[in-house]
Amino acid sequence: MARSGSSETSIIENSQPPAKRPRVRFLSCEPMLSPVTLDLSGINWVICDGESGRSAPMQAVWARSVRDQCAKAGVAFFQKQMSAVKRKMPPIPDDLMIRQFPNAA
Repeated sequence: MARSGSSETSIIENSQPPAKRPRVRFLSCEPMLSPVTLDLSGINWVICDGESGRSAPMQAVWARSVRDQCAKAGVAFFQKQMSAVKRKMPPIPDDLMIRQFPNAA
């Protein structure tokens, strides 16, 4: 099962006091080791990534599912990389070359 985490973080903007900094809630699905169904309630951004060390292959169909879930929910999607195969990183398929960033409010 893929490890997914949720973290609330501040985008650092030194010109604003901490209480006024924009908040971004995101899920980091990395490394993706199996397909996932996400609860995107209150989430602004999802980062999807394959494993780069031990080379457990991430299937492109899993990333496409996450991409589609994000699109349906209006959540920004960022595909970081695919899984390394024999220590060589394959290119990200064209339809997954998505590097969206959230609109922090």
